[in-house]
Amino acid sequence: MIWILGNHSKFSTAWSLIRDLLQMSTDIQEAVLIMIDRYAAANNAGKAIQTFQILEKFSMSPDQRTLLTFLNILCKHGFIEEAEEFMLINKKLFPLEIDGFNIILNGWCNIVVDIFEAKRVWREMSKCCIEPNGTSYSHMISCFSKVRNLFDSLRLYDEMQKRGWVPGMQVYNALVYVLTCENCVKESLKIINKVKHMGLCPDSSTYNLMICPLCESSKLDEARSILALMEEDNISPTIETYHAFLASASLEGTVEVLNTMRKAGVGPNGETFLLILDRFMKLKQPETALTIWLEMKQYEVVPESAHYSLLVGGLLECRLYSKARELYAEMKSNGIDDPGLRKFLQPTGPRGQGGVSNPKHTKNGKLVKHGTHKVIRNEKHTSSEPINISLNMDLSVLFFLLLAAVATTVNATDHIVGANKGWNPGINYTLWANNQTFYAGDYISFRYQKSQYNVFLVNQTGYDNCTIEGALGNWTSGKDFIMLNDTQRYYFICGTGGCLNGMKVSVVVHPLASPPMSAVPAEHSSKKSSAPAARGFVSLLATSFAFFGLTLCGSVWI
Repeated sequence: MIWILGNHSKFSTAWSLIRDLLQMSTDIQEAVLIMIDRYAAANNAGKAIQTFQILEKFSMSPDQRTLLTFLNILCKHGFIEEAEEFMLINKKLFPLEIDGFNIILNGWCNIVVDIFEAKRVWREMSKCCIEPNGTSYSHMISCFSKVRNLFDSLRLYDEMQKRGWVPGMQVYNALVYVLTCENCVKESLKIINKVKHMGLCPDSSTYNLMICPLCESSKLDEARSILALMEEDNISPTIETYHAFLASASLEGTVEVLNTMRKAGVGPNGETFLLILDRFMKLKQPETALTIWLEMKQYEVVPESAHYSLLVGGLLECRLYSKARELYAEMKSNGIDDPGLRKFLQPTGPRGQGGVSNPKHTKNGKLVKHGTHKVIRNEKHTSSEPINISLNMDLSVLFFLLLAAVATTVNATDHIVGANKGWNPGINYTLWANNQTFYAGDYISFRYQKSQYNVFLVNQTGYDNCTIEGALGNWTSGKDFIMLNDTQRYYFICGTGGCLNGMKVSVVVHPLASPPMSAVPAEHSSKKSSAPAARGFVSLLATSFAFFGLTLCGSVWI
């Protein structure tokens, strides 16, 4: 109950329940740790730390085990710097031990994947006279592997063995991956054979770590040979295995993989088709994507919001407006809508023409082409004066509309995710989000290589588990601007596997009417990552628009 209340930010009600438990002489330590977890999940590390510090007020003295649980909670939600700082500041109360440093290392190595911070913590351990153990080496080798640093991965592996620590499957999986990425497939297979002789059991994740980089490099024949070895070892391919093959398959190959997945009983599911549609739209093959769309229904996969948004958006980019409208109508008939698409497809004129329709309109039975200086007169007019007045009136209205648009966007802020680092693996986006203040009407923008990454709007479950099933939105342009209209928490992840390497960010949007007290300093402290409108420039621009508009109106009044 406390977890549910905290999950919905009903912290006051949750605390009242804890007080009731305390009056009943019930141990509340687990309940308080749940509160700490929910505060951290709500991006409120300060409250999480404060809650841990008041444990003594409840006649509970936190021990080393409780501290490790607390540090693990902070790191799990991306507050790795805060966890490390708390551990070092309280070293007199809680002596520094290898277990605490391993939690911090795991945060930098496996949750965020920041090799520079991981190296710094490794050096800090040495300064504090803390000897690394097998877990420490496992985390560091895993991190070096994820950034494809073969030399340091092998160096630490040798050092680990020399110090008497026995590597586990985590280490061998990391070596298999980095060796395959560096075109050392034979060496990867030797590692797998060595693991078998040692009595360890390679599983599907071991072979997937070979198949995925091979498919990314379009080495499909080698990937199929690894799949054959996998099946010889009586290891069943997983849905991730087939997703890897779909990353570079043609239409015929895609259908073949889908049939194989169905026979094996591992899909396909909604995420499978989302990956396929995204790939063919990036390749500018809308006809192939539409063929897959029809295949999707044969596999009894029900289209969701993310599927419709991805396909309709791709059709619009390819200028297939008629088909886009058709799918958008089907989307709405199924009770699904996307405000981002609605503004492009909603009717804008008396004839129901949308914003993406043919940019030609009729006026009094005659065709008028916008964007040219030529005006086609109506036969009913014999004098040019009424037409000139109408033209001046239209232009004056246009300028006043522009002036109004400037006035409404003067306070909007564009928050560039990751600032100059962009949307890439190995960056702590939680720390970036904590330094921002988001208001309703602001934008969040993602900059990335569109051939490698993308952006999905998901719910909290998808965010926590790095899954895009049931996604609420999808962007793939490489330079995406997303308006934050509602005062709520938004969850964004990368759907191409980057989420597991730290490409996920959660932001809280505050109402514009009553911003928090920290709004102003937060906005000024993040100039590198957000681009607020320049008020002086806008004022000058607005003045120019107003003067020009009055001049035009004056020509009519005179």
